[in-house]
Amino acid sequence: MTTDTKRLVAITLDDASIGRGTPDQEHEREIAIYDLIEENKFALPGHDGGPYALFIALHDAKLAFDIRDEGGATIV
Repeated sequence: MTTDTKRLVAITLDDASIGRGTPDQEHEREIAIYDLIEENKFALPGHDGGPYALFIALHDAKLAFDIRDEGGATIV
């Protein structure tokens, strides 16, 4: 894994709004998230921080992204 700060270190899906899948679907989600975290570049325009944690939820049938710093402080 890279030591660059312009990256995601955690991705969390909101179980309450996105829901759980079958065991096979959950396994595929875990693999996809692992692959994304292992090798990625992520930056926010106008923000010189990082690394970041991403929380994904559904609100009114639209994806919502809650982006925080590694310590949990809300950025977007």
